[in-house]
Amino acid sequence: MEPHHAIVCSLRGWRQIGGRIVQITEVRILDDKSLVDRLTDMREWIDNHQFSPSTFTYYFLDPGMKIHVAFKVPGEAEAFAHEFQGILVDTL
Repeated sequence: MEPHHAIVCSLRGWRQIGGRIVQITEVRILDDKSLVDRLTDMREWIDNHQFSPSTFTYYFLDPGMKIHVAFKVPGEAEAFAHEFQGILVDTL
């Protein structure tokens, strides 16, 4: 597996979405050519760890993409951020 490239910045935080408390991870993919491979890697990693993110939101950038993944279970957001060189979003 090739190394992942992401920008890391921000703070840790929890947020209430739809009555549920979640922690949001942000991962940026700056190379348009790796979008499909990175998204596939993320989905497979989430499935292999039996995590159940509550939302998976994409924001298109020029170039690349920013992805926010919300997790309800403590520790899952941190593990995902660590694996994909992401951040825990400051939601306050």
